[in-house]
Amino acid sequence: MELRKFVGPEFVYGEKALDLVGRYALNFCAQRPLIVTDPGVVQAGWVKQVCDALVAVSLPPVVFDGVSCNPRDSEIAAGVERYRAENCDVIIAVGGDSPIVPLHGMTFSFPGAAPPP
Repeated sequence: MELRKFVGPEFVYGEKALDLVGRYALNFCAQRPLIVTDPGVVQAGWVKQVCDALVAVSLPPVVFDGVSCNPRDSEIAAGVERYRAENCDVIIAVGGDSPIVPLHGMTFSFPGAAPPP
């Protein structure tokens, strides 16, 4: 029998959790994070807070806010294209189910959890 281990994504939540995203991204050796979110979360100001935390640790973020409240496969594909086009190496979901669902779909596009060359 072959042994396999899958590590689920880390969920960080609570008061001031958005301010810690830079530290967590560095823990994953991020250099170019992709933030997956929806327009409502952008409008609420949470994405700006996450971007500020990433910039504070010298990580230039890329924002993909092209997901709807019921994400479609075309939105996931657009997120994968953006990830590749911007040479991202980490995906950060900001918000609720809308960005988390496509994040899971996007990660399946990269076997071994690494972006293609």
